[in-house]
Amino acid sequence: MSEIEEVRAAWGRIARWITANAPSTAQALRGPAMDEDIAGLRDALGFEVPDVLEALLRTNNGSGAKDTTQTLPNGRVVPVNHVDSVIFPFGKVLLGCEEIVEARAQMLDIAQDAEGYWEPHLIPVIWDFERAYYGYAVWMPPDLPDSVCCTMPR
Repeated sequence: MSEIEEVRAAWGRIARWITANAPSTAQALRGPAMDEDIAGLRDALGFEVPDVLEALLRTNNGSGAKDTTQTLPNGRVVPVNHVDSVIFPFGKVLLGCEEIVEARAQMLDIAQDAEGYWEPHLIPVIWDFERAYYGYAVWMPPDLPDSVCCTMPR
């Protein structure tokens, strides 16, 4: 079984379990990422989306289907996560294409002042509910061709 098939099979088991045991959380799973979503992610990353991540996103483009936004008195619009967006232990949510772009940009911005904090070849995939830190990232080694993908060492 290829890595892509393993991702699809594993995610299928997770989605079925969530549907059977936490139906309101299952409603927070977005539909699949479309070609234009993946293209936008690829353009923002500056390299190809790893095959295993693309397979996951083409199954569910994040777990924020119930999320909303709120406008603050100063006019700033901020995201408001719905509690059902949490689909992993310890309050973790699955990022979709747009959230990956946003989270990665935020991490790279922080890294300008904190060397070693975040590297351009890292792709955040899971964040905590409060968007305070990532829980997992796909690692694209800078010295390997774009077609090769590895996950972060465990």
